[in-house]
Amino acid sequence: DLHFASAPHQLPLQQGQSVAMRAWWRHWQQQEQQQDDEDTDPDPDPAAPGAPLGANSSTRSGVAAGAAAAAAPASSSAASAAPAGGWDEQVVADWEASLKVLKAEWATSGPFDGLLGFSNGAAAALLLACHATHDPSALPGLRFVISAGGYVPQPLARLVPLVLVSAEPQPTPTPPAAQQGSSAGGGGGDGAAGARLAAPLPLASLHFCSPSDAAVPYGDSLELVACFRREGCSVVEHDMGHCLPQRAAHCTAVADFVRQAMEGAGTGPPAGGRGRGGDAAAAAAGSSGGRGRGGGGGGGGTAAAADPV
Repeated sequence: DLHFASAPHQLPLQQGQSVAMRAWWRHWQQQEQQQDDEDTDPDPDPAAPGAPLGANSSTRSGVAAGAAAAAAPASSSAASAAPAGGWDEQVVADWEASLKVLKAEWATSGPFDGLLGFSNGAAAALLLACHATHDPSALPGLRFVISAGGYVPQPLARLVPLVLVSAEPQPTPTPPAAQQGSSAGGGGGDGAAGARLAAPLPLASLHFCSPSDAAVPYGDSLELVACFRREGCSVVEHDMGHCLPQRAAHCTAVADFVRQAMEGAGTGPPAGGRGRGGDAAAAAAGSSGGRGRGGGGGGGGTAAAADPV
């Protein structure tokens, strides 16, 4: 079964929109990412293969719990002007509120076996997986994560239990005002170094990544992949850009991965690997989430993820 949950934060309406999009947190790169999405496909057909899903989804009772959805960015002025406390404070406060929503969803509709997230939803799924790993009693049952167009949000050290974060920071991109065309997948909106996990999460994961993704750089998605242990972790590359690919091969990859993850729950996750086009052998685990400071955007939500910006 799939369970859908909505992100609590509403984004400003864009020209031509009649319904406001939602996100797990708000940040300065939402405008930049939305422009990238518009340049790639100004009016994507929701029914077309590979088009981003319009809602996040999660599953339980032996299936996957996840999130995936499409979101629009804030207006130019909203995306450019930093809030009074700075973008880090905005991201941290928004995520704290989102985490409460997700924990409540887990308690009332879960437990869930897995998470599915796209873009901002994929980043949120990563964060939720960190909390579930640190405190299984609060978020019981999690076995796997599936992500598409995801990245590691920042400031990571303030978004997950500190004990999971490495003491060695990594360089991250600076905001648009200081560096035009900065990476959409990095961390520090203030140019500070980005944190990383001290050790891979002990969960099976399946990741859809695209070298042609204009919103989340391929390297940023691979940084998210590195957050999960190699055993049981697989990457499926595709050429469809920033989306949750839904061609027959991709759907088969997901189904096979979930089946293997559930069958191997008692003896460890299935062997992972890398593939293209959604080959079943290339899908073994997944995760979803959204961008934080300097990270990619996303809206919509579920018991673990959100939408892309």
